[in-house]
Amino acid sequence: MPWITAMVALPLLGALSLIFVPPGALTQSRIYAVVAALGTLVMTCAVVGLFHRGDAALQFRDFQAWAPGIGLNWDVGVDGISLWLLVLTAALFFLAILHACFRPPARPRGYLALLLLAEAALLGLFSSGNLALFYVFWEAMLVPFYFLIGMWGGPRAGQATLKFVIYTMVGSLLMLVAVLATGFIAQAHTGQFTLDIQQLRGVAFTSSESTWLFAGFAAAFAIKLPLWPLHGWLPDAYSAAPIVVTGLLAAVMSKAAAYGLLRVGLPLFPEGADRFAIPLAVMALIGIVYGSLVAWRAPTMRLLLGYSSLAHLGFIVLGIMIFDLQGAQGAV
Repeated sequence: MPWITAMVALPLLGALSLIFVPPGALTQSRIYAVVAALGTLVMTCAVVGLFHRGDAALQFRDFQAWAPGIGLNWDVGVDGISLWLLVLTAALFFLAILHACFRPPARPRGYLALLLLAEAALLGLFSSGNLALFYVFWEAMLVPFYFLIGMWGGPRAGQATLKFVIYTMVGSLLMLVAVLATGFIAQAHTGQFTLDIQQLRGVAFTSSESTWLFAGFAAAFAIKLPLWPLHGWLPDAYSAAPIVVTGLLAAVMSKAAAYGLLRVGLPLFPEGADRFAIPLAVMALIGIVYGSLVAWRAPTMRLLLGYSSLAHLGFIVLGIMIFDLQGAQGAV
Protein backbone atom coordinates (compact mmCIF):
# COMPACT_ATOMS: atom_id res chain seq x y z
CA MET A 1 0.00 0.00 0.00
CA PRO A 2 1.33 3.49 -0.85
CA TRP A 3 1.10 4.69 2.75
CA ILE A 4 2.75 8.09 2.32
CA THR A 5 0.79 8.99 -0.80
CA ALA A 6 -2.43 8.06 1.00
CA MET A 7 -1.43 10.17 4.01
CA VAL A 8 -0.94 13.22 1.80
CA ALA A 9 -4.02 12.57 -0.31
CA LEU A 10 -6.55 12.00 2.49
CA PRO A 11 -6.55 15.53 4.01
CA LEU A 12 -6.46 16.97 0.48
CA LEU A 13 -9.53 14.95 -0.46
CA GLY A 14 -11.16 15.97 2.83
CA ALA A 15 -10.61 19.63 1.98
CA LEU A 16 -12.01 19.18 -1.53
CA SER A 17 -15.03 17.29 -0.19
CA LEU A 18 -15.97 20.31 1.92
CA ILE A 19 -16.58 22.26 -1.30
CA PHE A 20 -19.67 20.13 -1.89
CA VAL A 21 -21.03 20.64 1.63
CA PRO A 22 -23.83 23.25 1.80
CA PRO A 23 -22.69 26.44 3.58
CA GLY A 24 -24.99 25.96 6.56
CA ALA A 25 -24.32 22.24 7.12
CA LEU A 26 -22.01 22.55 10.12
CA THR A 27 -22.44 18.96 11.30
CA GLN A 28 -21.60 17.55 7.88
CA SER A 29 -18.52 19.78 7.66
CA ARG A 30 -17.38 18.58 11.07
CA ILE A 31 -17.80 14.93 10.10
CA TYR A 32 -15.88 15.27 6.84
CA ALA A 33 -13.01 17.18 8.49
CA VAL A 34 -12.70 14.88 11.52
CA VAL A 35 -12.82 11.71 9.39
CA ALA A 36 -10.05 13.06 7.13
CA ALA A 37 -7.84 14.21 10.01
CA LEU A 38 -8.43 11.08 12.10
CA GLY A 39 -7.82 8.78 9.14
CA THR A 40 -4.54 10.59 8.45
CA LEU A 41 -3.47 10.22 12.07
CA VAL A 42 -4.33 6.50 12.08
CA MET A 43 -2.27 5.92 8.91
CA THR A 44 0.62 7.85 10.45
CA CYS A 45 0.51 5.64 13.54
CA ALA A 46 0.46 2.57 11.27
CA VAL A 47 3.59 3.82 9.50
CA VAL A 48 5.30 4.27 12.88
CA GLY A 49 4.38 0.71 13.84
CA LEU A 50 5.63 -0.73 10.53
CA PHE A 51 8.78 1.41 10.39
CA HIS A 52 12.05 -0.56 10.60
CA ARG A 53 14.19 1.39 13.03
CA GLY A 54 17.41 -0.40 12.07
CA ASP A 55 17.13 0.65 8.41
CA ALA A 56 18.57 4.05 7.53
CA ALA A 57 17.21 4.02 3.97
CA LEU A 58 14.05 5.76 2.83
CA GLN A 59 11.07 3.54 3.63
CA PHE A 60 7.52 3.33 2.25
CA ARG A 61 8.83 5.02 -0.89
CA ASP A 62 6.34 5.72 -3.66
CA PHE A 63 7.93 6.80 -6.95
CA GLN A 64 6.03 7.72 -10.10
CA ALA A 65 7.82 9.33 -13.06
CA TRP A 66 5.99 12.39 -14.39
CA ALA A 67 8.45 14.30 -16.55
CA PRO A 68 11.91 12.93 -15.70
CA GLY A 69 13.53 15.03 -18.40
CA ILE A 70 12.85 18.17 -16.38
CA GLY A 71 13.17 16.53 -12.97
CA LEU A 72 9.45 16.26 -12.15
CA ASN A 73 8.58 13.04 -10.33
CA TRP A 74 6.21 12.00 -7.58
CA ASP A 75 8.72 10.75 -5.03
CA VAL A 76 7.72 10.43 -1.36
CA GLY A 77 8.98 8.32 1.51
CA VAL A 78 9.95 8.45 5.15
CA ASP A 79 13.07 7.97 7.25
CA GLY A 80 14.01 8.51 10.87
CA ILE A 81 14.15 12.29 10.49
CA SER A 82 10.79 12.79 8.79
CA LEU A 83 8.89 10.06 10.66
CA TRP A 84 8.27 12.02 13.85
CA LEU A 85 7.55 15.25 11.98
CA LEU A 86 4.77 13.40 10.15
CA VAL A 87 3.42 12.24 13.52
CA LEU A 88 3.66 15.77 14.93
CA THR A 89 1.81 17.21 11.93
CA ALA A 90 -0.99 14.61 11.90
CA ALA A 91 -1.54 14.78 15.66
CA LEU A 92 -1.59 18.56 16.00
CA PHE A 93 -3.81 19.15 12.98
CA PHE A 94 -6.25 16.55 14.32
CA LEU A 95 -6.38 18.47 17.62
CA ALA A 96 -6.77 21.78 15.75
CA ILE A 97 -9.70 20.41 13.75
CA LEU A 98 -11.32 19.02 16.90
CA HIS A 99 -11.03 22.46 18.48
CA ALA A 100 -12.63 24.05 15.42
CA CYS A 101 -15.47 21.53 15.59
CA PHE A 102 -16.26 22.17 19.24
CA ARG A 103 -15.70 25.93 19.01
CA PRO A 104 -16.57 26.68 15.38
CA PRO A 105 -15.31 30.01 13.99
CA ALA A 106 -17.11 32.13 11.43
CA ARG A 107 -17.35 30.36 8.06
CA PRO A 108 -16.34 26.99 9.57
CA ARG A 109 -16.44 25.12 6.27
CA GLY A 110 -13.70 27.28 4.75
CA TYR A 111 -11.69 27.28 7.98
CA LEU A 112 -11.69 23.48 8.20
CA ALA A 113 -10.86 23.12 4.50
CA LEU A 114 -7.83 25.41 4.83
CA LEU A 115 -6.58 23.49 7.87
CA LEU A 116 -6.77 20.25 5.88
CA LEU A 117 -4.98 21.83 2.92
CA ALA A 118 -2.20 23.05 5.21
CA GLU A 119 -1.90 19.56 6.71
CA ALA A 120 -1.66 17.92 3.28
CA ALA A 121 1.05 20.38 2.19
CA LEU A 122 3.14 19.86 5.33
CA LEU A 123 2.86 16.07 5.13
CA GLY A 124 3.96 16.26 1.49
CA LEU A 125 6.87 18.53 2.33
CA PHE A 126 8.13 16.28 5.14
CA SER A 127 8.05 13.23 2.86
CA SER A 128 9.34 14.73 -0.41
CA GLY A 129 12.29 13.05 -2.09
CA ASN A 130 12.41 15.50 -5.02
CA LEU A 131 13.40 19.17 -4.87
CA ALA A 132 10.64 20.26 -7.27
CA LEU A 133 8.07 18.44 -5.15
CA PHE A 134 9.61 19.93 -2.00
CA TYR A 135 9.25 23.42 -3.47
CA VAL A 136 5.65 22.84 -4.58
CA PHE A 137 4.65 21.71 -1.11
CA TRP A 138 6.64 24.58 0.44
CA GLU A 139 4.57 27.06 -1.55
CA ALA A 140 1.32 25.14 -0.98
CA MET A 141 1.96 25.27 2.78
CA LEU A 142 2.02 29.06 2.80
CA VAL A 143 -1.27 29.70 0.99
CA PRO A 144 -3.67 28.25 3.62
CA PHE A 145 -1.85 30.04 6.44
CA TYR A 146 -2.10 33.31 4.54
CA PHE A 147 -5.90 33.00 4.32
CA LEU A 148 -6.26 31.66 7.86
CA ILE A 149 -4.48 34.71 9.25
CA GLY A 150 -6.05 37.22 6.88
CA MET A 151 -9.67 36.02 7.08
CA TRP A 152 -9.93 34.78 10.66
CA GLY A 153 -7.30 36.94 12.33
CA GLY A 154 -7.64 39.83 14.73
CA PRO A 155 -7.80 43.59 14.13
CA ARG A 156 -4.26 43.79 12.67
CA ALA A 157 -4.66 40.79 10.39
CA GLY A 158 -4.19 42.87 7.22
CA GLN A 159 -0.82 44.21 8.32
CA ALA A 160 0.25 40.79 9.57
CA THR A 161 -0.60 39.03 6.30
CA LEU A 162 1.16 41.73 4.27
CA LYS A 163 4.39 41.22 6.21
CA PHE A 164 3.95 37.47 6.05
CA VAL A 165 3.58 37.58 2.26
CA ILE A 166 6.53 39.93 1.70
CA TYR A 167 8.93 37.91 3.82
CA THR A 168 7.82 34.52 2.54
CA MET A 169 7.75 35.67 -1.10
CA VAL A 170 11.38 36.76 -0.88
CA GLY A 171 12.34 33.43 0.66
CA SER A 172 10.32 31.46 -1.89
CA LEU A 173 11.94 33.26 -4.84
CA LEU A 174 15.40 32.57 -3.45
CA MET A 175 14.52 28.90 -3.04
CA LEU A 176 13.10 28.67 -6.57
CA VAL A 177 16.33 30.08 -8.02
CA ALA A 178 18.35 27.66 -5.87
CA VAL A 179 16.24 24.64 -6.95
CA LEU A 180 16.60 25.43 -10.65
CA ALA A 181 20.31 26.23 -10.31
CA THR A 182 20.87 22.93 -8.50
CA GLY A 183 19.31 20.99 -11.38
CA PHE A 184 21.27 22.80 -14.10
CA ILE A 185 24.59 22.61 -12.24
CA ALA A 186 24.01 18.91 -11.57
CA GLN A 187 23.38 18.46 -15.31
CA ALA A 188 26.71 20.13 -16.07
CA HIS A 189 28.47 17.63 -13.79
CA THR A 190 26.59 14.45 -14.66
CA GLY A 191 24.99 15.11 -18.04
CA GLN A 192 21.51 14.56 -16.61
CA PHE A 193 19.08 17.13 -15.24
CA THR A 194 17.81 15.80 -11.94
CA LEU A 195 16.12 17.14 -8.84
CA ASP A 196 16.08 13.79 -7.03
CA ILE A 197 17.51 14.42 -3.55
CA GLN A 198 19.16 10.99 -3.31
CA GLN A 199 20.87 11.39 -6.69
CA LEU A 200 21.97 14.93 -5.91
CA ARG A 201 23.87 13.66 -2.88
CA GLY A 202 26.29 12.00 -5.27
CA VAL A 203 26.98 15.14 -7.32
CA ALA A 204 30.42 16.65 -6.68
CA PHE A 205 29.55 20.35 -6.54
CA THR A 206 32.55 22.68 -6.49
CA SER A 207 33.24 24.73 -3.39
CA SER A 208 31.81 27.93 -4.87
CA GLU A 209 28.75 26.12 -6.31
CA SER A 210 28.06 24.49 -2.96
CA THR A 211 28.41 27.84 -1.18
CA TRP A 212 26.02 29.75 -3.43
CA LEU A 213 23.44 26.97 -3.60
CA PHE A 214 23.46 26.49 0.16
CA ALA A 215 23.10 30.26 0.60
CA GLY A 216 19.93 30.30 -1.52
CA PHE A 217 18.28 27.50 0.42
CA ALA A 218 19.53 28.71 3.81
CA ALA A 219 18.12 32.22 3.25
CA ALA A 220 14.67 30.79 2.55
CA PHE A 221 14.86 28.51 5.58
CA ALA A 222 16.14 31.29 7.85
CA ILE A 223 13.19 33.53 6.93
CA LYS A 224 10.66 30.79 7.55
CA LEU A 225 12.14 29.56 10.85
CA PRO A 226 12.63 32.53 11.55
CA LEU A 227 16.18 33.28 12.61
CA TRP A 228 17.19 36.64 14.04
CA PRO A 229 17.18 39.24 12.43
CA LEU A 230 14.76 37.85 9.80
CA HIS A 231 11.89 37.51 12.29
CA GLY A 232 10.07 40.75 11.44
CA TRP A 233 6.91 38.92 10.34
CA LEU A 234 6.67 36.86 13.52
CA PRO A 235 5.20 39.25 16.15
CA ASP A 236 2.36 40.49 13.92
CA ALA A 237 1.49 37.03 12.55
CA TYR A 238 1.48 35.37 15.96
CA SER A 239 -0.55 38.22 17.48
CA ALA A 240 -3.13 38.49 14.69
CA ALA A 241 -3.68 34.82 13.85
CA PRO A 242 -6.41 32.73 15.51
CA ILE A 243 -4.91 31.03 18.54
CA VAL A 244 -5.01 27.58 16.94
CA VAL A 245 -3.21 28.90 13.86
CA THR A 246 -0.62 30.58 16.08
CA GLY A 247 0.02 27.20 17.69
CA LEU A 248 0.40 25.51 14.30
CA LEU A 249 2.77 28.23 13.09
CA ALA A 250 5.01 27.70 16.10
CA ALA A 251 4.73 23.94 16.40
CA VAL A 252 4.72 22.71 12.80
CA MET A 253 5.34 25.30 10.08
CA SER A 254 8.53 26.67 11.62
CA LYS A 255 9.87 23.11 11.85
CA ALA A 256 9.56 22.77 8.07
CA ALA A 257 12.49 25.14 7.65
CA ALA A 258 14.65 23.31 10.19
CA TYR A 259 13.77 20.08 8.39
CA GLY A 260 14.90 21.70 5.13
CA LEU A 261 18.35 22.33 6.59
CA LEU A 262 18.62 18.68 7.64
CA ARG A 263 17.13 17.21 4.45
CA VAL A 264 18.47 19.55 1.75
CA GLY A 265 21.02 22.06 3.03
CA LEU A 266 23.62 19.94 4.81
CA PRO A 267 23.47 16.65 2.81
CA LEU A 268 23.58 18.26 -0.65
CA PHE A 269 25.93 21.17 0.00
CA PRO A 270 28.27 20.23 2.87
CA GLU A 271 31.03 22.66 1.86
CA GLY A 272 28.59 25.55 1.66
CA ALA A 273 27.11 24.56 5.01
CA ASP A 274 30.60 24.55 6.52
CA ARG A 275 31.26 28.08 5.26
CA PHE A 276 28.00 29.39 6.70
CA ALA A 277 28.18 27.41 9.94
CA ILE A 278 29.54 30.22 12.09
CA PRO A 279 27.23 33.00 10.77
CA LEU A 280 24.16 30.79 11.19
CA ALA A 281 25.30 29.67 14.65
CA VAL A 282 25.82 33.30 15.69
CA MET A 283 22.35 34.23 14.40
CA ALA A 284 20.93 31.27 16.34
CA LEU A 285 22.72 32.32 19.54
CA ILE A 286 21.51 35.90 19.25
CA GLY A 287 18.00 34.60 18.61
CA ILE A 288 18.19 32.44 21.75
CA VAL A 289 19.17 35.40 23.96
CA TYR A 290 16.97 37.99 22.25
CA GLY A 291 13.91 35.74 22.02
CA SER A 292 14.22 34.69 25.65
CA LEU A 293 14.59 38.26 26.95
CA VAL A 294 11.68 39.59 24.90
CA ALA A 295 9.51 36.59 25.82
CA TRP A 296 10.28 37.28 29.49
CA ARG A 297 8.68 40.71 29.14
CA ALA A 298 6.02 39.81 26.56
CA PRO A 299 2.67 41.48 27.40
CA THR A 300 0.53 38.68 25.90
CA MET A 301 0.65 34.90 25.81
CA ARG A 302 0.76 34.98 22.01
CA LEU A 303 3.94 37.07 21.99
CA LEU A 304 5.35 34.88 24.75
CA LEU A 305 4.77 31.89 22.46
CA GLY A 306 6.21 33.71 19.45
CA TYR A 307 9.45 34.91 21.02
CA SER A 308 10.04 31.74 23.02
CA SER A 309 9.60 29.90 19.71
CA LEU A 310 12.28 32.16 18.19
CA ALA A 311 14.56 31.12 21.05
CA HIS A 312 13.93 27.39 20.91
CA LEU A 313 14.34 27.35 17.12
CA GLY A 314 17.73 28.95 17.74
CA PHE A 315 18.65 25.89 19.81
CA ILE A 316 17.50 23.61 16.98
CA VAL A 317 19.58 25.45 14.36
CA LEU A 318 22.57 25.49 16.69
CA GLY A 319 22.29 21.72 17.10
CA ILE A 320 22.21 21.29 13.32
CA MET A 321 25.07 23.66 12.48
CA ILE A 322 27.66 22.26 14.91
CA PHE A 323 27.98 19.20 12.61
CA ASP A 324 27.84 16.72 15.44
CA LEU A 325 25.79 13.53 15.58
CA GLN A 326 24.48 14.21 19.06
CA GLY A 327 23.70 17.82 18.09
CA ALA A 328 21.71 16.68 15.05
CA GLN A 329 19.86 14.09 17.12
CA GLY A 330 19.07 16.76 19.69
CA ALA A 331 17.79 19.05 16.95
CA VAL A 332 15.47 16.33 15.65
